[in-house]
Amino acid sequence: MKGNGLYRAWSVCFLAGCWAFYAYKANPLETGSHSPARIGADAPASIRATCVIRDNDPPPELSVDDVSVPEGNSGPTIATLTLSLSSPSGWTATVDLSTADESASVVGGDYESISRTLVFASGVTSLSVQARVNGDSNVEPDETFCLNLSNPQHVTLLRSQARVTILNDDQPSPPPLKKSSASRWSSYR
Repeated sequence: MKGNGLYRAWSVCFLAGCWAFYAYKANPLETGSHSPARIGADAPASIRATCVIRDNDPPPELSVDDVSVPEGNSGPTIATLTLSLSSPSGWTATVDLSTADESASVVGGDYESISRTLVFASGVTSLSVQARVNGDSNVEPDETFCLNLSNPQHVTLLRSQARVTILNDDQPSPPPLKKSSASRWSSYR
């Protein structure tokens, strides 16, 4: 039987006057045939039991934090968002991801959109998603876009959205020198 290595469920089966104890690893649904421990000489060795354990543990919780990334002047910069489960699971957990514009936009070339399903294999507790931010030399306020989480399977969402802030790192050009000031300085030479 497969499992994630965590023994969570204990099954007790009463068979023909004998108690048999079986330990199972936490899985979505486990079945198996097992011979009971022979307690007395009169217990037939051929007695078998099929035990089914339904996993009724609550699913792990999925969290994601907001991130900030400097914009850069050209080319892509990577914003890494980490999605974490509160505990390992015997299930394969999935969540759909998609980006949404706020003050930053895909059409404006600020970032590249994401639309995919993220899969947490059994036992995996952390995965990263990389969002590409496109640098420019425009002086502008910080911009934001969102990573939306939807359609969770075998996981509970603590948050359904994370915000990515693109930090403007461009400075305005200094104002030009006034002509009158420049001519005044030249007279002192």
